[in-house]
Amino acid sequence: MLVQFLFIFILAMPALGLAFIGLALSPQHHKMTWLSLWGALVFGLSFFSLHLKYEVLFYGFYSLGPLLFGLGLPLNLTRAKRIQAGLSGLGILIVFCLALLAIARMLNRI
Repeated sequence: MLVQFLFIFILAMPALGLAFIGLALSPQHHKMTWLSLWGALVFGLSFFSLHLKYEVLFYGFYSLGPLLFGLGLPLNLTRAKRIQAGLSGLGILIVFCLALLAIARMLNRI
């Protein structure tokens, strides 16, 4: 059960952070909902490429998919909310990296 939770954590946290960063970088006046659908498709392709054992494609699609998804969300946000979304995404990525570092250090001590 713990291994499954860690696997979901490892897959979900960077995707959420990248989606928030994409939301912060999205254009304010142009609605590009097609880009959000494209991002979801690219994110799905990342797991298909993992199934085919193409790790390079997995990492590329996994990074690009949530970013495109966030760029295409049709939200009309103020500048302050965009900054908050970007900092939240950056904070999520930093906490994720620190958690991976802590897990790696714990596994080395065992």
